[in-house]
Amino acid sequence: MLFVFRRLMLKFFRLFRLFSLTSAQMFAKMSEIGDDDMKKSKRVAAIVAVVICTAAAVSAVLLYSYIKTNNSYKNAPLALPDTFTVTGHTGCMGEKDNSIEAMETAVKAGAQIVEFDLNFDENKNPVLSHDAPKGNEVTLEQAFEFLQSNPSVLANVDAKSTENLKEVNALAEKYMVKKQIFFTGIEEEDVEAVKVGCPGVPYYLNVDVNKRKASDTAYLEEIALKIIACGAVGINMHKRAVTKELCDFFHAKGILVSVYTVDGYNEIYRVLAAAPDNITSRNPDRVLSIIAEKSK
Repeated sequence: MLFVFRRLMLKFFRLFRLFSLTSAQMFAKMSEIGDDDMKKSKRVAAIVAVVICTAAAVSAVLLYSYIKTNNSYKNAPLALPDTFTVTGHTGCMGEKDNSIEAMETAVKAGAQIVEFDLNFDENKNPVLSHDAPKGNEVTLEQAFEFLQSNPSVLANVDAKSTENLKEVNALAEKYMVKKQIFFTGIEEEDVEAVKVGCPGVPYYLNVDVNKRKASDTAYLEEIALKIIACGAVGINMHKRAVTKELCDFFHAKGILVSVYTVDGYNEIYRVLAAAPDNITSRNPDRVLSIIAEKSK
């Protein structure tokens, strides 16, 4: 791989050197300048070429490092928790967001968990919607009917609003799916509403983990104490900051780690190497395929 990059850099240098000299000659001809100015133009063009080549070389080194790192993740042994799950993100595999079809597709792909967004219409009825409802959404009752007919499937209810959780609780009890649901999208200020509105339903605390501090144990300890104090079962976090060290730290505290939204091949390999408890993906089939491949 390194040999290939060296050859590419040599070609880059030759190309830019030719470009710089040709540009200088053309500039001299067009401007009808003298030999001294021609030499100055060549020097300027040569400097520009060196700068460009240096930038290209640095980019190549970074690219090589990136590929090497990704290969290390790809070749890393699979050491996932026994209870590891894959969640089909709402709208997964090309389906419409917050649709029954998306849930069906996720389950057919092998995902143990489906995800949908919880919101409330103008009458405070629970519906599936990321943004303010417009009146044509799938209702939460329809989603719970789906869960009732698929008792082995869990649902990640991503709460975009906690306005009327008592109605959510009533529907969950009506369709006997309360043990199949849990909340994400929960901030510290939402915790009390969840405890009062849906007692007994587990929830993950959403935390925007600072990637630069993800290896700082004092920082992670602060997050862990917050999660425990809120009564959450785990942390729901973005993929950018997850590491094996972070997952190990939280697992030692009895805190589950759920990571979103992990779609591309390289990021799937990287997050799997970190060994979280759950990966949420728009491509659950891809995640499961990679797991099967690495399990051989």
